[in-house]
Amino acid sequence: MSDSKVAFTDWVASLDEADLTDTGNLLLINAAGTPKRMPWSFGYHTATVVGSTSGSWVLNEGLDQLAYIKFGKFVHIQGELDITSELSPVDYVRVSLPFAVANLTEYGEVGVGSASLEGHGGTLNATVQAYFQSGQSYFTLKYVLADGNAYIVDAEMIDAAWQLIVNFNYICA
Repeated sequence: MSDSKVAFTDWVASLDEADLTDTGNLLLINAAGTPKRMPWSFGYHTATVVGSTSGSWVLNEGLDQLAYIKFGKFVHIQGELDITSELSPVDYVRVSLPFAVANLTEYGEVGVGSASLEGHGGTLNATVQAYFQSGQSYFTLKYVLADGNAYIVDAEMIDAAWQLIVNFNYICA
């Protein structure tokens, strides 16, 4: 192994109790004892849900935030959104992210995450996933049919009120 790269297994992570606030540093120490601090933060992202062409959905003020924790460029996001009505949304459902998705090579930034679309009362008869791509500050809802074809959920497929539960990781810019 070259001196410029250290395998993850050579590092030990520690968090001081004093660092357990909304922001701090994760202290990494390699086998040689060299410390490196990785910044981290915890917070809530007040989500917006819009149509890709125009319009939006209105969120219940008590269920409009997603929790996140960010270690360096690694982001974990989770929570439930309660959509109560719509304001003439057109085309694909877009849900905002707290940080934009990274631009990597070889499609390394593209991903899907766990999502549950509930109570939508529409015509959609498939399981959805959160789908995110390079440079976007939002994710869409993707579904794959039995024939292998993939599609993005649009406003015509769901009613005005619904719930969305998500839990996934991504690399931010």
